[in-house]
Amino acid sequence: MSIKLYNLAQLVKLNTNPVTVTSTDGSQQRLKLYQGQPFSVSFSVFNSTNKPLSVAGTQLVFKIWTVDTNILLLTKTVSAIQNDVVTVSFDSNDLQDIDEGYYHYTCNIITGEEENLILYMDTALEHRGFLEVVASASNYVIPTTELTSFSLSGGIYYSSAINNVDNLRQRGRLHTYTVTSADFTGSITAQATMVQAGYALAPSDWVTADSITVSGYTGNSSGTFTGVYSQVRFIYEPAVGNTGSVTKVLYRS
Repeated sequence: MSIKLYNLAQLVKLNTNPVTVTSTDGSQQRLKLYQGQPFSVSFSVFNSTNKPLSVAGTQLVFKIWTVDTNILLLTKTVSAIQNDVVTVSFDSNDLQDIDEGYYHYTCNIITGEEENLILYMDTALEHRGFLEVVASASNYVIPTTELTSFSLSGGIYYSSAINNVDNLRQRGRLHTYTVTSADFTGSITAQATMVQAGYALAPSDWVTADSITVSGYTGNSSGTFTGVYSQVRFIYEPAVGNTGSVTKVLYRS
């Protein structure tokens, strides 16, 4: 993806008269950024006469803002290497905290003398461009968390909490888990909470996200649930007299 930016601010310092930039493709200025996958956007910087502007040795500052409330959501600063093109690269995590939808973006160039030059998106002296954040078809994928240690309390076995789940890119998408059991009769429950790690938790802070019931089962059982949570844990409760156990839970979102 290649976008033209016009350094009309630098022109204003040289000439206070309006200057028309020709051959501006307005549709070219709207960006699409994709969640959950690496990609890049190349920005070519032009002066008011539609000629490439040398930006080697400078830094491009790219920012994403909310449209209505003008809240800054993301800043990417990139050192320019080529004379007239700056590439801003995004990894699969960069848009994790930005919902699907429409936003503004801005770009500035910082020179070696620390001069901050505003880059305009079109000839209407519009400093802000428009972009759309699109949910990737592949969704966010994080490494599987393996739980093999469970603490016994009141006849129920508890795993440790997997915290900061909301920062692990699930954003309301699918959570999956697989339980490995050995001659187990009873229930296995996925619990979730909105309380962030580090804060005291009461039993009522945990809600049931999903549950599996098995009888004398040895093997793997799977479950799924959806939601945006701060922490997730797994518990299992053997039936009275059952000596089987849950040996492992594999979880990912």
